[in-house]
Amino acid sequence: MGENFDLSPNCNIDTSVPNKISIRLRPQVALFRTETKVVLLLLIFFSWVIGGSFLLLGAWPVLIFLAVDIMLIYYFLKRGSSNVADWEEIDIQSRELIVRKVRNSKCFKVFNIPTYWSRVELTGQRYGRSKLIVCFRNNYSEIASFLDWKSKVKLERYLNFELHKLREK
Repeated sequence: MGENFDLSPNCNIDTSVPNKISIRLRPQVALFRTETKVVLLLLIFFSWVIGGSFLLLGAWPVLIFLAVDIMLIYYFLKRGSSNVADWEEIDIQSRELIVRKVRNSKCFKVFNIPTYWSRVELTGQRYGRSKLIVCFRNNYSEIASFLDWKSKVKLERYLNFELHKLREK
């Protein structure tokens, strides 16, 4: 196995500390793109045109319901977009592998397992629901759920390569 791994741009690898590898996995930044804003502005424009015509006819409650629709659509579009403050950290040390899941800049889950007995496996199919898991006995944690299939395969190979190097020491 060569050491030249072409990992996705979502992976930041830090090997500055000897016998420690830190990987930070971030989802693609799809915050609130301009395309989404344009669609929302078009929706607002057409809703106000339709609501304004009904208002001129005397049906003023339609305007209120259209405004509520726009606010709900905005809320769900904003909530559904990925957050910059979400990431996963994987630290591989000589004795321990640590997986941290961070949401909204707060660590909400930590998974520690011994490095020597840990495994990284890719389960599932290419076009189906695939999972990249780090496991030890019956304990496992899914990592990089936001990556595509090719990136998961590359990350699995890289992590297994690094774990194999640490086991040989």
